[in-house]
Amino acid sequence: MDFAQPLAPPKPITEEQYQEAVRLFNVGGRGEGRTGAYAFLYKVTGDMAYLIEAKVSGASGSLVGGPAWAFNGVLQSVMSQYPQDADAIKRFSIEIAAAALDAIVPDPDHPGMRIAPSELKAYDAAVAVWDRMQLAGVSPPAFMKAIRLALASNGDLGDALVAAAHNSAPTPNGIATGFRVIHWP
Repeated sequence: MDFAQPLAPPKPITEEQYQEAVRLFNVGGRGEGRTGAYAFLYKVTGDMAYLIEAKVSGASGSLVGGPAWAFNGVLQSVMSQYPQDADAIKRFSIEIAAAALDAIVPDPDHPGMRIAPSELKAYDAAVAVWDRMQLAGVSPPAFMKAIRLALASNGDLGDALVAAAHNSAPTPNGIATGFRVIHWP
């Protein structure tokens, strides 16, 4: 995975490709096939966000998926707003994947086509799910968005973390520290 590759723009996909992603999402029950859906969306769009989410949802990879599931377990144990029952992390992962599919919208100018969001908007769809529980500032999708913003644009990781966690413009002279921003002169 080359995290410094250019950010993916919005991409057109066919309605058939979208329906295939939905079918894969539902293999084995609602959301059980989310890893396959993400992998398929990466194949048809080349969007790094889908590749990263495939690894996270499948808990694969020593640098992405495995640590993300471990991090979710830690968050579940220390943050009351994180869903708290035994299947909560899996259900949360399914909700994030459903948001990714919902972010692929019909193309109003081309019947039978859809528009997969830009890479940053794909991360935003996941961050929005975390934000509904006031967890956007500690969400792995916000962190991945920040890494991609910083590396793809040779920008500042601190400013990128602030922007990613809040889906907004970077705060000047600030760094994100999970729950707050510390400013320096």
